[in-house]
Amino acid sequence: MATKGSVKMAETTGTGFSAGAFRHREAERPASRPVKPGQPVRLAEVVVFSPDVSSLDHFLRGLCGRVDFDLSGLLLARLELGSERAFQLYGLPVENSPEALVPDLLVARALGALLLYPWDVPFLRERAETVADWYGENYDAPLVVLAFSSRGNPLPEETFAAGISLGPGARVVGVDLDAPESLRRALVVLVDMALERVAV
Repeated sequence: MATKGSVKMAETTGTGFSAGAFRHREAERPASRPVKPGQPVRLAEVVVFSPDVSSLDHFLRGLCGRVDFDLSGLLLARLELGSERAFQLYGLPVENSPEALVPDLLVARALGALLLYPWDVPFLRERAETVADWYGENYDAPLVVLAFSSRGNPLPEETFAAGISLGPGARVVGVDLDAPESLRRALVVLVDMALERVAV
């Protein structure tokens, strides 16, 4: 586990800390009121780190309905909030050292970052913990860690009795990658963290 301060679970979802088996599919729900060409859009930008590409793709499709751009090392998706507002999500898989990433410009413009945390796959969990440490050392922007299980198992209390330790500034939430409302609630946590910083 990461060695920084202890962070306990900030929130849970109605389904607990779990996610159903990965099923790559296009979301059935259509995007809400697509933006017309040339129409100005106010964007709130969010960086999404993941220890693997498949869970990142699954997350973006579950939240946004589709992935708009998929290039090795970067996935783009947009969550429409009406005709003039949207969340722009920049998905960055971290399959090697996070030091190889150069997301400074993205993080500087973003509300903060999300980090996918597949707690039940040891090598992916460790990779995510490395990213959390690296992010905490290099950036002051909010970080929300999304804890999920690729096999639909709840977070076991005997293994994580004290919660998950991923740095003093991070918040950990449980999500279900197959439940869009669960993913939206996690995004709301990030927005709240950004607003808390403005209020201070």
